[in-house]
Amino acid sequence: SFEAAPALLPLLRRQEQDHRAQKYDVRFVEAALGNVTAPDESRRVVRYADNVWGVSASGLRWGDVHVGDKPVARETTSISGQSYDLRGIVARVRSLNASAVVAIKLDIEGSEYWALEPLVADPELLCSVSYLFVEFHSAASAGQRRVAQSYGLREDAFEHLKGRIHAAMERPGCRLKILWRSFWASCGDKQRFEWRSSEQTRDSTSTE
Repeated sequence: SFEAAPALLPLLRRQEQDHRAQKYDVRFVEAALGNVTAPDESRRVVRYADNVWGVSASGLRWGDVHVGDKPVARETTSISGQSYDLRGIVARVRSLNASAVVAIKLDIEGSEYWALEPLVADPELLCSVSYLFVEFHSAASAGQRRVAQSYGLREDAFEHLKGRIHAAMERPGCRLKILWRSFWASCGDKQRFEWRSSEQTRDSTSTE
């Protein structure tokens, strides 16, 4: 699992130790996922609540990630660090074990379009993935879709990507399955809003 917000790593390391103690082979890597493998790729890190989990790396400006500007960004910093190309990771796994069951779960705050594009452009490699779970951003409203164009994305970026994924899934022997409830921003599922009122978004001293 990859985490691009360094402040979360100590917490995740403890979880990693707990998982390994239970004989699960889990590893958390301090790095961002995208379409480039590089040691010093720039990314934003946003603090949105005064608690241990209230921080996130973001591929988009924070106000363009979440509907209604909630939660509010309190502090935004730019850092440089390791990044990995998602397509390259899948290709590497396939080269090591062509029969491996590969499940990809992406919640990378707007970077999902850039991370997925090279993989979707390679239908054969895409079809070696068994499961794809993605939270899409900037696709929940007409306003967000228009803003997406300021990042060089198509206004219909989500639909364009989805259509190509569906076409690949029709290929003979394609393994890929998609859990649509994970495509929160596309289907209007209320789950995509529930976390915004959770303890994760509140200050540690809040009693609400």
